[in-house]
Amino acid sequence: MALEPCLGQNGGNAVWVYTRDGQTYQDERTMKSVLKNICACYNADLSVLRSNYGQYLHRNQDVPIPLSPALVLVTIKMRRPLFENDGAAGYVNLLDVTGISPPGPDREHGIRCLIDLKGGHRLPSLFYEKNIRQRLGMANVALDRFKALQGRARESEQVQKLLDQDPFEDEDFQLFRELFKAVVFVKR
Repeated sequence: MALEPCLGQNGGNAVWVYTRDGQTYQDERTMKSVLKNICACYNADLSVLRSNYGQYLHRNQDVPIPLSPALVLVTIKMRRPLFENDGAAGYVNLLDVTGISPPGPDREHGIRCLIDLKGGHRLPSLFYEKNIRQRLGMANVALDRFKALQGRARESEQVQKLLDQDPFEDEDFQLFRELFKAVVFVKR
């Protein structure tokens, strides 16, 4: 999946959406609106994700946005702004990138390379290949962090389920259970 900024039919900012299965369609909303709606589908707050992962990666801007183990959005500058408040940044899913190619004859428009995606799409970038590889590397770090945090949450849920089950009624088990709960919750 990828999101590319473009001019809509009404002349305002819009977004080209590229899917894994090769489909393309235009969304007349702004990039910001589309991103917020995608995050809402994952019960995620875009500003909180940017803040948390930005802090973890020591970055203030262009922070990768991990929404699931299969969707990590990476910011890529795809065009030059045409006017004030014109969107230039697009997003590609880390896990859909299949390669980076030289730009060919498009170099004259500031295109420095093309990003190859699943579904056969090739999107332009104003970044050099080295910069894109760095961003993809940071997105991999964010994905690893996301998976680690998800794993801890699952472990915590599993422990809580075990603690809530009470097949034993003796006092020794009750004491052990209370001590274990205290240790688990103190570590949080």
